[in-house]
Amino acid sequence: MALKARCEHNIGEQVEIGYREIGKLACWAASAGIKVLSIYEPEGKLKRIVQQLQHHVDAEARRFFAREGNIPILRVSVVYNSSSMEDIQADLQIILLSRSDGRGRIVEVTKSLASETLQGNLQSDAIDVERIDQAFSDSHFTEPQQLIMFSPEIDLQGFPPWQLRLTEIFHVAGNKHFDYSVFRKALIKYAKIDKRFGR
Repeated sequence: MALKARCEHNIGEQVEIGYREIGKLACWAASAGIKVLSIYEPEGKLKRIVQQLQHHVDAEARRFFAREGNIPILRVSVVYNSSSMEDIQADLQIILLSRSDGRGRIVEVTKSLASETLQGNLQSDAIDVERIDQAFSDSHFTEPQQLIMFSPEIDLQGFPPWQLRLTEIFHVAGNKHFDYSVFRKALIKYAKIDKRFGR
């Protein structure tokens, strides 16, 4: 699952709101059995505060799961830094994305494939969708099955395009508050989708 958030508040206010919303969303996602939650914020402001965000997510998880006695491990990371043992053992991996991850990753994969071809390690006719998929999956950023958007109109604002080919988009126009009812509606809508995958 992915969430595309917009930042229209001043940075101090936006970050405080973001901490709470992301902490709650992480708990809802973990309790729904979601394993990977990608949060896209175009400017990369969240990526600069990973440690503070992890602290708030942990605090929210302690509150949310207090009665259950078993608090899941919710790990916040930045895309491309998600191969550590801590992330592999997490119940929910929260990946922070920004506009630079879309363009940068496409350029990186293109350069890598071109280099392999020039060195003779890869034949140019062997470069197909499956090979490109493999190159993108090496970044540990999986294709989200659902993308929840909070914006006046559907505008991906640089979200990594390769990862959206089979993604169901749930657009929440004009809704400035992300609450459980919106999360629940998104999951219900996703559950009703007929997943044909090109058939």
